[in-house]
Amino acid sequence: MTYQLTVDDLELITEILEQHEAGTVIQYSGRAMYGEQCLGIVTEDEASTFLILGLELADANAQTLGTILLRSVRSDSMGRAVVVYFPKVSMPEGYSADGEYND
Repeated sequence: MTYQLTVDDLELITEILEQHEAGTVIQYSGRAMYGEQCLGIVTEDEASTFLILGLELADANAQTLGTILLRSVRSDSMGRAVVVYFPKVSMPEGYSADGEYND
């Protein structure tokens, strides 16, 4: 099962991460994804980022989104940084790698 983020979902996640300086949203293709793209977050502290995101989503009454993220989380190390990614969570329709939306 794949969950497709809405634009509102992505904006909420991005806002939370920016407010806490906890990471940057990217479109990512992780191990064994064979080129499929999903939600990714580049961070230096995987545990703190995920804790902040979970708590803030709960406060925003977005528990369903938080549960979906929790159940599909994976990570790849990139030296100092880590990409936390969610193979079962696709970006909103029309989202491009540069962070823009194409109609």
